[in-house]
Amino acid sequence: MGPGGCIRCSFWWRLIFVLFWLNSVYSQATDSVRLVNGTSPSEGRVEIWYNGQWNTICDDYWYVEEAQVVCRQLGYDTSNVRPRSLAYYGQGSGSILQVQCSGSEYTLESCDLYSGDFVCGHREDAGVICEATDSVRLVNGTSPSEGRVEIWYNDQWNTICDDYWYLEEAQVVCRQLGYDTSNVRSRNLAYYGQGSGSILQVQCSGSEYTLESCTLYSGDFFCGHREDAGVICEAPVSVRLVNGPSPNEGRVEILYNDQWNTICDDKWNNGEAEVVCRQLGYGTDNVTPRSLAYYGEGSGPIQRVECYGWEDSWESCTVSSGNSSCGHYEDAGVRCEAPISVRLVNGPSPNEGRVEILYNDKWNTICDDKWNYGEAEVVCRQLGYGTDNVTPRSLAYYGEGSGPIQRVECWGWEDSWESCTVSSGNSSCGHYEDAGVRCGTDVSTTLDPFQWPATTTDYYGGIYNVQLVNGPSPSEGRVEIWYNGQWNTICDDNWNLEEAQVVCRHLGYSTDKVVAWSSAFYGQGSGPIQHIQCSGWESNLGSCSLTSGDSICGHNEDAGVTCGYTTSPRVIGSLSFVGVSLFLLTFIAIVAVMCVCDQQKASPSAAMGVQLSSLTTQPTPQPASTTHLPAPVCVDVPV
Repeated sequence: MGPGGCIRCSFWWRLIFVLFWLNSVYSQATDSVRLVNGTSPSEGRVEIWYNGQWNTICDDYWYVEEAQVVCRQLGYDTSNVRPRSLAYYGQGSGSILQVQCSGSEYTLESCDLYSGDFVCGHREDAGVICEATDSVRLVNGTSPSEGRVEIWYNDQWNTICDDYWYLEEAQVVCRQLGYDTSNVRSRNLAYYGQGSGSILQVQCSGSEYTLESCTLYSGDFFCGHREDAGVICEAPVSVRLVNGPSPNEGRVEILYNDQWNTICDDKWNNGEAEVVCRQLGYGTDNVTPRSLAYYGEGSGPIQRVECYGWEDSWESCTVSSGNSSCGHYEDAGVRCEAPISVRLVNGPSPNEGRVEILYNDKWNTICDDKWNYGEAEVVCRQLGYGTDNVTPRSLAYYGEGSGPIQRVECWGWEDSWESCTVSSGNSSCGHYEDAGVRCGTDVSTTLDPFQWPATTTDYYGGIYNVQLVNGPSPSEGRVEIWYNGQWNTICDDNWNLEEAQVVCRHLGYSTDKVVAWSSAFYGQGSGPIQHIQCSGWESNLGSCSLTSGDSICGHNEDAGVTCGYTTSPRVIGSLSFVGVSLFLLTFIAIVAVMCVCDQQKASPSAAMGVQLSSLTTQPTPQPASTTHLPAPVCVDVPV
């Protein structure tokens, strides 16, 4: 072989070695994470190869940062990533890991990994959508941040019914579209014109990141397009409360003619006060209008405002000058309903349960370190219960929650937990230490609690106690429960999203895409009829309340449900590995031909397979019958 051929071939083979090494590293990185059970290769339940097995990921601390790392590792763009929780893509098996990332990592293994078996079950398996398409849009607005809300659902654009269209739902839409949610306005009665197509009804808690994570069901029965919902995601601030002891009360001032004006208390009644509170994002169930400069006298012009009470903003009311008939000693004020920032979850009655606080726009549980009578009394006082007979609970007495954990320390005299000291409890607490409380005043219920038969053996009660009948798939159908030794249907009175979600959760399905059906949508059943009521957070129907529905319902009102669905598993990583491997095989073939050509040009006899010595050694005699094959015809191959 000539020296030129050796040098060239040596270079190419070294290059091949490097490419093989890079391919090995790449395939190991992508093959250690996979997405399972999604409807496309770019979504699914996240599973990671760790300690010789596939592990699922706990959805505690599963935020967009962690989801972005998974998508980046699998080679997807991270500009439109959606995390999914609560076994959105079905429950996995095996061990569970908990992960925390900053969002800049290139692999999930570079994040903090630790066991999640003690805080999570597979009902909380995390998932991700790596290439989320825009499923919500704003139509017919005067700017991109406002318009009629439309959602892509069942392969078409749907409008939203304005029944139950409140600030919480509007905030979710704006958050999903990337807008700030601090100054959102909901709009109703086809404010941005009437749409077309199907109509959906939606209910959100306000903390969701996408409208699909809320509860959706058909709104065609309740709404026409004259009630299409809309939203303003970046509304200008035009009203404020001044000089009050808390953010939800004070002297009312409106931005009018480019300056702040006070309101005359003539005609200042509940209707006007409710409009101001609604515009500021507060509830309107417990509004108190104030008069006679209750919060002190203001300055500047004075306006008189008259509203019906249903308007979304004071700008929709009648405004006239009040300077001629009012002085600042008559400045109007209001006390709006304080926002709910604490709740009791999973308790047998409304006055007890696991304590959760709304902190950093998410529901957080409380670490039971430092959780004593003082802290428990503050929570009960804030919720309006008595503090004479308060019982603090620890060690997840009311079950384990999810999400971030906070440590709260109070003196005991505070009116709300916001006045206490709050610090992170993530480093020292797990959800097995979630705090709870039983407040001093019992709240009785009118419905008897429903107890499942004693034959229940598994965690959820299983499909032996609840079944979906007559649906086109196992995840939907007429709801039937096993009660008093026979199957019973459910009356659709008070059959809402909360009850439907509990049924789906009970059966192990996702609760992100639940549809509650009424009027025997899946056909009429037979036998007794039960009436059921749930709060929506229950893990199974056994925690809801049940009464007979025979006297008020017929089987033409049998309730049904469509639960979140799952599909067959899909695995990511191997496809990209095969593509890269095929490229390398093709590349190697080209290099091999080039090396042969280089050898032929340097020494034709070498190309013919004859072994030559670098000295004067005589060639080995060949048998007469040996036939030399022709040398390959070489051409220059551009690389």
